[in-house]
Amino acid sequence: MRTEEADLLLTGMTCDHCVQTVEKGVQALVGVEQVCVDLATQKVQVRYAPSSVTLDKIRQVITHAGYKVL
Repeated sequence: MRTEEADLLLTGMTCDHCVQTVEKGVQALVGVEQVCVDLATQKVQVRYAPSSVTLDKIRQVITHAGYKVL
């Protein structure tokens, strides 16, 4: 299965709980293989299968969790 990687810049994360919220939400999506959230840089790196999940859907999950994707 072909995968893609994307880096997303967020605002609004202030603590480790925020990091866990984003990681759990994105990881729960079918087609997401890996999620790495960096609190210091406010960056999310995600590896996903575009045949199963879109980058827009990943952004929606993050936004729904209360964080802004730049």
